[in-house]
Amino acid sequence: MIRRHGFKHPIHSPRRQLFWGAAMIASGAALLLAGQGFIPHASAWLLLPILIGVSALTRLVFARQAQQFARAGLGLALALWLYACITNQWGCTFSTTWPVAVIYLGLSMLTHRRHAFRAPCSGERA
Repeated sequence: MIRRHGFKHPIHSPRRQLFWGAAMIASGAALLLAGQGFIPHASAWLLLPILIGVSALTRLVFARQAQQFARAGLGLALALWLYACITNQWGCTFSTTWPVAVIYLGLSMLTHRRHAFRAPCSGERA
């Protein structure tokens, strides 16, 4: 299926490539600065939930289908959970809230499959 921007898969869209390219540069710079002692390591790790949250907000703004809204909501939930665990907010740590990651992965798998629950058409394999 050809998308509006001419690319076959949404992962290859110029907007997404620009965002994740800039995110990789920012992450690398933050980790380099943390490794050199210019910023604390905790500050560098906080970049991860920020990037995921910005990506999810971007998806939310450009969402047109229910599946896209659901995936954006999952991205925001992941960013909030990572932030809470990294900063130990509300008593959250990775060791006490790891089932949240399992639930997130399950929900993500369900929302990723576009036609997971539709019946196959005649002459189509299941």
